[in-house]
Amino acid sequence: MQESGALTATEEIALPAAGRDDDSPAPSQPFAAPQPGATLTPAPEIPSASDEAGPTGDMLLALSLVLLVAIVLQLIRIVRDRENIREAREDRDAAKEEARHLRSLLAQMEKSAEIKSRHRVTRLLQRSQQAEREKEALEQSNTRLRRLVVRDDLTGVTNVQDLGHALDKELRRALRSRQPISLVILDIDGFRRYNRLYGHDKGDDLLRRLANLAQSVFRRAGDQVGRIAADRFAVIAPDMDYEEALAQAEQMRKRVLESAIKFGDPAHGGRVTISCGVTTLLPEKVYRPYQVFERAVLAMQLAKKRGGNSVRGDRADRDPSKLAATAGGSASANRRN
Repeated sequence: MQESGALTATEEIALPAAGRDDDSPAPSQPFAAPQPGATLTPAPEIPSASDEAGPTGDMLLALSLVLLVAIVLQLIRIVRDRENIREAREDRDAAKEEARHLRSLLAQMEKSAEIKSRHRVTRLLQRSQQAEREKEALEQSNTRLRRLVVRDDLTGVTNVQDLGHALDKELRRALRSRQPISLVILDIDGFRRYNRLYGHDKGDDLLRRLANLAQSVFRRAGDQVGRIAADRFAVIAPDMDYEEALAQAEQMRKRVLESAIKFGDPAHGGRVTISCGVTTLLPEKVYRPYQVFERAVLAMQLAKKRGGNSVRGDRADRDPSKLAATAGGSASANRRN
């Protein structure tokens, strides 16, 4: 008995062609069942639509992979570029920060250097000012010392030592120039008595006043007033002849008398007076200062012997030992108020 599902050898089976629709025409040759004992030849495989599309799909897949790799590489490049850009920005920012720091340090250094320079300049200025002050103080000290050496501390006029040097210098100059030179001695009458009556302070005031009066009378450029003793002054008068020297001494005597400086001693008429001695030289040889002083002092002593408040003179061509005998001649003057 045959199975219900089997086909007989003689049955023709019409099968639609693979891949065709039901509406397509049937094949021209009918399909015959194989004979018993015949060898079956396998029918050729009909490629399916999926088989035909296989190579194209692999290519698309490969292309997709290539594109994917390219995209990934591009993304990697982008990431790297961004990382490089970020690093570059960080380096730039770090460089800017370092530059700002360096500028700040430079500014601080400049400021510090400027401050140090200012401090140094200030110190130098202070040292310079200190040196100037010390120099000024030293000059003032030297001036005071010179005054102590060449000036009388009480009256401010030249002292006896410097006056002696000045007279020696003027005598030599007079010898060279053949010009006269006069020396006037001014002595306060009764000065010791005045000190006892009024005290040393009043006596000092009197000396200062007489020194100022002498400087106001003998005020030529070359005249020099000096104090040579406690109550005695001397005046060097270069290029002054004998008559002019006598006139100047007389003017000085009158100025003191006109000052009306009170003096309670009746022997002096109630006022301070002075006695003056004048000597004039026309040097033909070298004179020593003490020789000239001796002549002028001798003339002053003669004025005192006549009662003071007078002027006596001596010419240099006279022997000092004969001065007393000739004092009343034309070469001397004796004036009383």
